[in-house]
Amino acid sequence: MRFRPARCWVLLPCAAVIFFLTACGAQAPAAVSAPASLPTAQILAAPRPEGPLELALPAAPGGEPGATPSSSAAPGAMAPAAPNPAATGQPVAPVPTIAPGAAQRDELPPEAWGQAGSQPTAGGVASPPVGSSDEIVVALPSAAPAAPTAGQPAPGGPQPSPTPVPPVSAPRDGPGGLPYPLTLTRLNFGVVGHLYYTDRATALRKAREAGFTWFRQQIHWRDIEDRSGAYLWGELDAIVADVNAAGMLLMINITRSPSWYTPNGSDGLPQDPATLARFAGALAERYSGRVHAILIWNEQNLAYENGGSIGPHDPGHFVEIMAAAYTAIKAADPRIIVVAGAPASTATNDPGIAMDTISYLKAMYSYNGGMIRDYFDVQAFHPGGSANPPETLYPENPSNAQGWTDHPSFYFRHVENQRRVMEEAGMGDHQVWITEYGWATPNNTPGYEFGNQISFETQRDYIVGAIWYTFNNYPWVSNMFLWNLNFTVLQRESGKDPNNEQGSFSIFNADWSPRPAFFGIQEAINQVNGLQ
Repeated sequence: MRFRPARCWVLLPCAAVIFFLTACGAQAPAAVSAPASLPTAQILAAPRPEGPLELALPAAPGGEPGATPSSSAAPGAMAPAAPNPAATGQPVAPVPTIAPGAAQRDELPPEAWGQAGSQPTAGGVASPPVGSSDEIVVALPSAAPAAPTAGQPAPGGPQPSPTPVPPVSAPRDGPGGLPYPLTLTRLNFGVVGHLYYTDRATALRKAREAGFTWFRQQIHWRDIEDRSGAYLWGELDAIVADVNAAGMLLMINITRSPSWYTPNGSDGLPQDPATLARFAGALAERYSGRVHAILIWNEQNLAYENGGSIGPHDPGHFVEIMAAAYTAIKAADPRIIVVAGAPASTATNDPGIAMDTISYLKAMYSYNGGMIRDYFDVQAFHPGGSANPPETLYPENPSNAQGWTDHPSFYFRHVENQRRVMEEAGMGDHQVWITEYGWATPNNTPGYEFGNQISFETQRDYIVGAIWYTFNNYPWVSNMFLWNLNFTVLQRESGKDPNNEQGSFSIFNADWSPRPAFFGIQEAINQVNGLQ
């Protein structure tokens, strides 16, 4: 074919436009709703290294940043993790790495801390206090427009009425002179994953790309302490270092006692609370400034997690463990947020299986005159899901799914019933973290057949719906940890079938290709962060 120079004239206008946009610094927007078949690297560039995020502490009046605040003027909340600037196209300022044991720095201006009488500004940051009240309050998320489907921006129009916030108790000092309980000033987003002996760099990069700023890592106490009482931290040292280097905040979840500390040789809760306190204190001391929250146990109302059986005295025993562990952790580092383990969402009452969620919480909060009130910062909840949309709840708005619909424990909104127990027990000044939520997809595990009703696209829509429902309706929730990031990958690496129930909750396939939920979460978190 003969070349015709005259035809090149049609390209000159396009070239001029491209040159003009380049000179003005225009950038192509990052796609967040692309088909799941595209590699992640083609959708969103990896975030630039930021160094570890910090839970900043306020400066005392007239003092230097990081000074211990007094009870009369201390802010009412721990600073939240900052939104990921890479997701919004804004320049990323490097954050210096914190040396082990080094003091935290105050990275937020004083007006970022809420006090009574503060009014939100157009930018969403509380203005200086108005009036003479010194009552410390928490700056909680305000109502935002609902997003009915994934892949769409939050619609305009009338906004829903915000859920009334329970009265906040009179402020008091906690350990280290910090406010009690420690709280976050906005809704944060985290993910549950596993970083032991796997490709941590990819896992952490994918977590950051999705918009998560918190990572929850479960550890087995029995694998760290030996019979002599020595601690063999091993791979955990590298995990803590890598999470911090990736610019994420870290919550460690302690589970699984050494068998010699339990009454029956199992790996349930220890018989003597002092044994867990000693371990938790050592953990907090070793990783001071690099572990930002410690979660004590997991679904302890299940017989399996409690050592083989569950009875009426077990909630009180857990309170004693919480008191001992809280005291030890705060003695090592009062900045660490101590989270009370989440009961599983269940209606079962059988000593060999479980104690129902509501009964367990009531017994826990009433034990010894409400003793636990002084020994936790945040309460963890694990809502149900099954195949039910996040806005449904039995009996007032039941789901049309097939099975697992006839009790509140099968629904995400069961967190409302659990929160009501907290408030009735006078624990309303403690925030809630949802430390596991998610929806299973088709799998081959008996008991999880409800996942066979959920496509990858439906999983995306339900997760995104839960994020928006929480932001719009639950001002007492300040952190959400999705279950889970990478269990399909772990199963493939260990030669197991990725199609079991753990893998069915993941937002990545076994080859790290993203499922639709990844893109929906990425977009939803970016939108919510922009509204806070």
